[in-house]
Amino acid sequence: MSIVLAILMSGLILGYVLYPLFMKNKLSIPIPLGNGDSSLRYLMEAKTEALRAIKEIDFEYQLGKISREDYEELKGEYQRKAVEVLKQLDALQNSENEDDPLEKEIKNYRQKLVKSGSQLGKMYCPHCGKEVKSSYHYCVHCGKQLHQN
Repeated sequence: MSIVLAILMSGLILGYVLYPLFMKNKLSIPIPLGNGDSSLRYLMEAKTEALRAIKEIDFEYQLGKISREDYEELKGEYQRKAVEVLKQLDALQNSENEDDPLEKEIKNYRQKLVKSGSQLGKMYCPHCGKEVKSSYHYCVHCGKQLHQN
């Protein structure tokens, strides 16, 4: 009886230990529904986790713990997930900014600044509102294009 119990327990322990090895390692990042601080916080945590995983894979490859094929496969998967999270984070932040009355007021102010600055011989970036030289094609402060060609 004790032998059967020992075999059963060792089988359960062995199954528990080997289970992660037989499962396909997928980095899935579920995105909660709805906008708000909880979604933004969750996406920021997911971004941090994805970037941490990429650094960890790089470190393990440099130590020689994983093969080149595994490294390339895992790094590609983690990078795709990181890009996915970054896109969702940008979309969430942009959608929040569009509805914000303060953001609209700032945008209107910058547009007025650009118009008034051009009348005074000065040029301002329509995106960040900082003064730039008229010969520039891109803003030195925010990096966005100044003129639409």
